[in-house]
Amino acid sequence: MTKGILLPTANYRIEHTDFSNNLAYDDLMVHVDIIPAGLALTQAALESAWGTSYFSRKVNNIFGQWCFEPGCGVVPRRRPSGETYEVMVFDSVSQSVRSYMLFLNSHPFFSQMRQSRLSNRKKDEKPSAYLMAGGLSKYSARGDVYVNELRSMIKTNTKYMGLD
Repeated sequence: MTKGILLPTANYRIEHTDFSNNLAYDDLMVHVDIIPAGLALTQAALESAWGTSYFSRKVNNIFGQWCFEPGCGVVPRRRPSGETYEVMVFDSVSQSVRSYMLFLNSHPFFSQMRQSRLSNRKKDEKPSAYLMAGGLSKYSARGDVYVNELRSMIKTNTKYMGLD
């Protein structure tokens, strides 16, 4: 599904694109950073029903990502009447992971999550999956309930992920 590589400024939706000064670099560094493994693993588990969902098994979509153009993916059987979203299709799990990371690092909905990560970075701390989860209320229609479930799963499963 990847149609090509765009310039970083287009991929990450940064405000400043003139790299002759530090503003563009500063903007880009807010967006180009890791997603903690604990956060990615937890979201993958939650969104894919621990890898058992139809969409994770059949179309490699382990993060529940949607697209909004007719024919861009698979129409869910239980999609409410009047809705137009489809579930994105990926050729591989690797593509799903890449799309997920770009989505979190670029979409305006997740600026709070990125600011949390930046705050850790400025204190020379590793980005916190638990704290970053607080910026994901718009990832799901369930909002804060989704965030609370993610945080609960992170706390419960960190020791099993080997990420203590």
